[in-house]
Amino acid sequence: MRYDDNKKEIEIQSISALIQYPEIFADIDGIIRENFYSIKLNEIIFSIIKNSLLKREPLDKFTIANKINNLGLKFEIDPYSYLESLELRQVSKDAAPGYFKELAQIYAKKQIDSRLDEIRKYIHNSKNDSFNQVISKCDYLYGDVINSFSLDGEPEDLFNGTKEYIEELGNLDKPNEITCPYPIFQKFYGGFSNSTLTLFVASYKVGKSTFLLDLMTKICSNDPDMVGLYIDTEMKTVEVKRRLVSMLSGVNEYYLRNGWRRDAELVKNVRKVWPVIEKWFNRLQHLYVANISQEETESIIRRWVWKKKAENPNCKPIVFYDYFKLTDQDSVRDGFASSMVLGVKVDRTKKLSAELDIPIIAAAQSNAAGEVGLSREVPKFVDNAFKLRKRNIEEIESEGGLATHKIESICNRSLGPESQTIETQVKIGKDKEGKTIYRDNAILYKFQSFKVYELNTLQEQMNLQMLPKKKQENSGDLF
Repeated sequence: MRYDDNKKEIEIQSISALIQYPEIFADIDGIIRENFYSIKLNEIIFSIIKNSLLKREPLDKFTIANKINNLGLKFEIDPYSYLESLELRQVSKDAAPGYFKELAQIYAKKQIDSRLDEIRKYIHNSKNDSFNQVISKCDYLYGDVINSFSLDGEPEDLFNGTKEYIEELGNLDKPNEITCPYPIFQKFYGGFSNSTLTLFVASYKVGKSTFLLDLMTKICSNDPDMVGLYIDTEMKTVEVKRRLVSMLSGVNEYYLRNGWRRDAELVKNVRKVWPVIEKWFNRLQHLYVANISQEETESIIRRWVWKKKAENPNCKPIVFYDYFKLTDQDSVRDGFASSMVLGVKVDRTKKLSAELDIPIIAAAQSNAAGEVGLSREVPKFVDNAFKLRKRNIEEIESEGGLATHKIESICNRSLGPESQTIETQVKIGKDKEGKTIYRDNAILYKFQSFKVYELNTLQEQMNLQMLPKKKQENSGDLF
């Protein structure tokens, strides 16, 4: 494919229309960009008119010609004479926006055609690449140019159709989101909606994988239409299989690795799991991506969602990403901190969740202080972010209870029905100087043998601590 033969004429007509009817700029500003023009003089004229209108500067052919001459560039035609000829052209104001739309379409076709040539060239020279690398690279090259064109429409009146939209939501017989299997979390923060990215930040060896695996199995076991994909940068599939069986059977993973048939009780506990996992065949998948680039990972997620939707249009795909880190395929260029590269990965994953209209739940690693390298950027990239951490000795002694972990909110765009009660300061007691100690409210969990148990909130735990000793002993139902 070549540029359309009439492109030159379309360019001239569009510039002529803008000179004669500068008031149309508001209608075409979101359609056209300077680089859509192949004729350099037209590109410069458009840029000068655009900047003058945005700055509310006087605009006439003398001003435009002077600004062109000040650039010190030489053209085959005198800029002033060219502007005069444009001003004399017959252009209908009503037809003017159509010229810009046609110009944008011609540019898009050329860019897509050029990218297809690039794909053909890559395929011809990709003899040493694997099947997955070829598919992912082509997917990335094509998707990258398609996504570069904005299809956003005009601004929409906030209250036009609002009544009908809210009334329609009122007819829902069940929540319009995936319910979180932890009731307290659901109460405070709600579930997981499509087109959202939820991030759990934790330091090294705190239990990120244990939490995400427990969350995935519980979500998918509660709804037969749920299908899950677990993207893993740390553990291979066989390791995850052992963890899941250990979690479901209660058998220590050590015995699963080193022979469990020697003990009748172990045999009984392991084999009671088989009927359970048969119900999950073809519903939970795992992919080890330590040596796969971000582009390849995105391509695999995209194709997995398409495949699942093709197999069952009513299925509800959800993706778990454990965890955001630099892989062997990620290059950190000079001047770019690793946190910036990680930030790009998180941002791309957020956009992928919107593209596929699915929820993605991910983990990121922090340092010992609970700070993640991209923490300042987290609110920009994700919809909801939480800190997962172990309780320290001081907290265990002053707060009591059986909890091993806490989940604290970092930022949230969506909240649950009782969110106001979690955003509180909890009175813990007094320090050695007699000053009252306050801590942020949090949700308390117990991690044991790859299982996660939601217990209560810090506020509820401190209320329990205030009970007489005898009543505390009889309050096991809270746990």
